[in-house]
Amino acid sequence: MKDIITVFSIVLISQNILISQIVPYLWTENLELKKEQFIWNEKITHVTEISDGVRIDYPLSKVVITKDGKREITLYDRDGAIREVNTAYFENELLEVYQTRNEGKELRQYDENNNLVSEVWIYPDGSRDEKSFTYENSVLTKITARDEFGVALEELIYEDNKLSSIISIDEDGEIIMERRRIYGSEGRIIESQRVQDGEINKRTFYRYNEKDQLVLKEEEKINRFIGAKMPPETIEYQYHTNGVLQEERWLVFNDEHGEAIKYETISIYDERGLEIKDVYKEYDENFEEITNYEYKLTE
Repeated sequence: MKDIITVFSIVLISQNILISQIVPYLWTENLELKKEQFIWNEKITHVTEISDGVRIDYPLSKVVITKDGKREITLYDRDGAIREVNTAYFENELLEVYQTRNEGKELRQYDENNNLVSEVWIYPDGSRDEKSFTYENSVLTKITARDEFGVALEELIYEDNKLSSIISIDEDGEIIMERRRIYGSEGRIIESQRVQDGEINKRTFYRYNEKDQLVLKEEEKINRFIGAKMPPETIEYQYHTNGVLQEERWLVFNDEHGEAIKYETISIYDERGLEIKDVYKEYDENFEEITNYEYKLTE
């Protein structure tokens, strides 16, 4: 349960990952890294834990945006006490600064088109992790990451103006991973593949409704050590009448046949796209619910 809570805190803190542990980025469909456009003045995340009939309520985080655009991020512990207060602001029109209480700092530099071009995390001891983003005609083509362990590179390959492949390369020039995209006749992505050591070990399939909205994403993984399929994962999507995502339901099944659910996470959004509720459920071997974790977002 505590691990789940930690995940939400980490998302807010936005810490970097060492290159030795690097995981390829997850990008938006058009791969644009733009300045964030905030549409709220205050956001408070409250958590309700329910386990073995015991209910605990407490704030998890609070984000306040002032008129000048400065953000104050407050994180709380399970007793409701303030654990950390961080700030984020634009030093100038194109440079964003994220300052932590322990004197860590993140600098995000944008170009005149508001594309992210560099990201530097400076730790309290003075060490740094750096990422740079290269564009051609405002299209992202390369990501370079540097830390004390070396340099890692991701190259983005396009065909017919569509992203077809993301190649992860280590500092010796060796390809460590490739992620491929396959498109259907209507130009929508219908399958993605992850390739390592020349073999596909993950495939994801995409389905759409008559409004061209993504409604289902199905994922198959291969355990590289035993060469067998792992239990499938699916994500189901529902939308508001204005086209904004309303619900995202992530299901992890118990076995490779998808006979019963093992884990379930439901995220619910309002008509502006703000997440207002998140529910996590876990099931035992008899598929009876044993854990229910929920948080609600209020403004």
